Amino acid sequence: MEEIEGTLAAAVEAGGWILKTEDGEFLLLDVEDYRDQPWFQEGARLRARGRPDPEAVTIHMQGTPFRLEGLQPAQE
Repeated sequence: MEEIEGTLAAAVEAGGWILKTEDGEFLLLDVEDYRDQPWFQEGARLRARGRPDPEAVTIHMQGTPFRLEGLQPAQE
């Protein structure tokens, strides 16, 4: 498992979410459990736990797919 931290942004394709980090852009997979959280909004600084899955098939063509196991606001 890996932890990444970055800024949440909407993907170019509708419905996708990207976490922009110092190491690049990650397409967040499995975000359904988090979309209703008050902190899940564009521009939020978040910390994600999970693993990159570059072989994942998605309709989104932006960022490295990242399978979430946890997502929370980053501590300042």
